[in-house]
Amino acid sequence: MKRLINSMFAMVIGALLFTSCEDVPAPYNITFEEDNNKPNPSELVAKGNGTKEDPFNITAAQNYIAKGEGLDKEVYVKGIIVSIKDVSIEFGNATYYISDDGTTNNQFYVFRGKALGNVNFKNSNEIKTGDEVIICGKLMTHTNGIKQLGQGNYIYSLNGKTEETTPTTKTGLDIIFDKDNANFTIVDVKALPEGLTKVWFHDANFKQMKATARANNTNYEVQSRLISPEFSLKGMSSVTLTFNNALNYLKTMVLSDAIKVLVSTDGNNWNSVTINNPPSGKNWDFVDSTCDLSSYAGQEKVFIAFEYNGTTTINPTWEIKKEWIEEVEYYEG
Repeated sequence: MKRLINSMFAMVIGALLFTSCEDVPAPYNITFEEDNNKPNPSELVAKGNGTKEDPFNITAAQNYIAKGEGLDKEVYVKGIIVSIKDVSIEFGNATYYISDDGTTNNQFYVFRGKALGNVNFKNSNEIKTGDEVIICGKLMTHTNGIKQLGQGNYIYSLNGKTEETTPTTKTGLDIIFDKDNANFTIVDVKALPEGLTKVWFHDANFKQMKATARANNTNYEVQSRLISPEFSLKGMSSVTLTFNNALNYLKTMVLSDAIKVLVSTDGNNWNSVTINNPPSGKNWDFVDSTCDLSSYAGQEKVFIAFEYNGTTTINPTWEIKKEWIEEVEYYEG
């Protein structure tokens, strides 16, 4: 009798356990599709050569930035708008994210870009989530470390539609770095070494742009440029660039090796110009340095670049508060 009771008890327990197991979903039935986490291999494959005919995908754009070459040139990047952070009607630009598939996977930052045809945004519904875009602009790593299409980019194609670009070129320069980088682009000619996230950055406390490659008590070898937006010298004959700047910790480094002013008429090929009345390199005294740009007078398209160079032994600090261009008139006495 006792054996019979024990057998019946075991059967009841077994039945309960079997029923309980049926109520628990098998973990092997969970798929990536159901969990919405299916990896997308295309995100890991670089595609495109950066032209309008064959634009970069997101991975190719990221690789291009990491390589650190040709960042002063405009390229084309294709993607789908993931989200829109801001559309400023006041300033005519938009900040948003794009990715290869329209999801947040491997999304890429587009900072203060113009609308289709390189014109100002006039209303906030000119773009929307899900739009396919091809963007023309310069790739860069911002001072905060975020890889992005830098300010000044524009939508070349919107859902397959293109329009003639109408770039606006300002005559001369009159820049004050009191609020931000004033639409200047930062290009690290040499890829930043491990341990360093930026060279040029906006110093909001002292209202200036600042360059240094010393971090964590370490000096790094760098070559980084602060590049102006395109401007025109049309109608001018004798032109001078003036910029208010200071340089410290130059030590034994040759000044012309540490800092340079470069000029270009296409944004790709650069020529160095002489810096007159340069800063001492020994203190924080600001001086008005000048460069003669008369050989570029009359050009409709001009760029200025402030190039900072550092070594593993010496890294000075360069600060620039403002700059302007003026036409010098000569009078016969």
